Amino acid sequence: MNVSRWSGRNALGSEMARLTRELTTAKSELDTAKRGLADLDTTLDDALTIAAHCNRYYEIADPRIRRQINQDLFVKLYINKDGSVERSD
Repeated sequence: MNVSRWSGRNALGSEMARLTRELTTAKSELDTAKRGLADLDTTLDDALTIAAHCNRYYEIADPRIRRQINQDLFVKLYINKDGSVERSD
């Protein structure tokens, strides 16, 4: 076997090894992304469930939790003297 043919096969083997490593890395990154997407999907489902029943959670919450809910949902609440909400921003 001549040297040029051997070095060509060696280069091909090196390239195959590099491509195999890159493919393995890409598969690992894809698996990580899929797990992250599944976690995000679960979090979104939980958030939508909470949002769908927000009024119920608000009604049973103690004042401290109600205040947190108000602060998270509104920039400003305008309260009338009788305690009712005039408007919100």
